[in-house]
Amino acid sequence: MATYEVRLSIAEIEGDDTPEVIVEFWNSELPNKRPDKKKSNAEQPGEEQSAKKGDTEFTAFVTAPAKGAPYDTVKSKADVDGNQKTDAADDEILLELVNAFMKMDLSIKS
Repeated sequence: MATYEVRLSIAEIEGDDTPEVIVEFWNSELPNKRPDKKKSNAEQPGEEQSAKKGDTEFTAFVTAPAKGAPYDTVKSKADVDGNQKTDAADDEILLELVNAFMKMDLSIKS
């Protein structure tokens, strides 16, 4: 399994018939804070923690002005270049990634 993953998915978030692209950054070294559904219900809600490692480190989403138009706006900022700040350089990296992703034929089956 990968140590660090970048996961891209398409979802309609804003209700404008133009799908947004969600970019998730997953880190296998983070403790998984999501409840373990297999654990006993004896624990108080919120105290449960999965024994599995790995969780989403941060998430960004990107929008386009119209269906079929290039994606041009980062709505949820993320520090993707690791310089400890969110700035125009981070947005540019995300926009390049998302626009390349949207050029792919996502209906391809293996």
